[in-house]
Amino acid sequence: GGEDDLIVTGQSGTFSADLPHPRAHCQAKPFQVTRERVGVEGGHGNEAFCDNCFCFVCDTRASECQGWLHVGHCHANESDPFWKALRQFTRTDMLSNSPLLQALGCDEQVQTEAHTSCVNGLLAFHCYRSGDLGQGGVYTHSFQHVTDAASASMKAIIGHLSDPRGPRTTLAVLDGITSAVVVNTWRPGASQDPKKHKWGAGTYNSYAAIIEQLEKYWVLAIVRTSTRSV
Repeated sequence: GGEDDLIVTGQSGTFSADLPHPRAHCQAKPFQVTRERVGVEGGHGNEAFCDNCFCFVCDTRASECQGWLHVGHCHANESDPFWKALRQFTRTDMLSNSPLLQALGCDEQVQTEAHTSCVNGLLAFHCYRSGDLGQGGVYTHSFQHVTDAASASMKAIIGHLSDPRGPRTTLAVLDGITSAVVVNTWRPGASQDPKKHKWGAGTYNSYAAIIEQLEKYWVLAIVRTSTRSV
């Protein structure tokens, strides 16, 4: 070939060290899976990172992550459903930047409650899909995770409906849990071995019941909002 041809003669170093990688995959800085949700200022464990470490949640350089310590993104990894849910929330614009919350002019407290409702819903779906490992290596997938998350949000909604400042918060929480539900599905993974995965009976009926309840709360919230200032 010509003088400008590129010829690869080999490589040095390791993939994990020399290329951008999630913090949990870093070979230069050992990572330990933990249930911790916050980082320690000046910590030398998961808090430490190399120049090529990226935040699993934000998908930005670890050095630029705004939640590295106080939100605990330093501990994020793909094996924990919580971090997978938070990653989905953060990287899905319609969830993390809800047009409705912006239109309502929600303050930080209301936004936080709405976001928490959404993340809890996403987490429930991730737990449902991951399943609970039982005897014989069989995973049981219970939709109860999702039902519980939806029920918790609905209880909060009921409480806000009777609050003098309720309409805005009610709509915000409704937006959070509804968004988590509509971006997911009750259907089991088609590629999973049915001998290793047991899906709970009545899952579709439970999913349909949640949708029906959410519809009722939306109607009720809109009616309340139309008679009171948000």
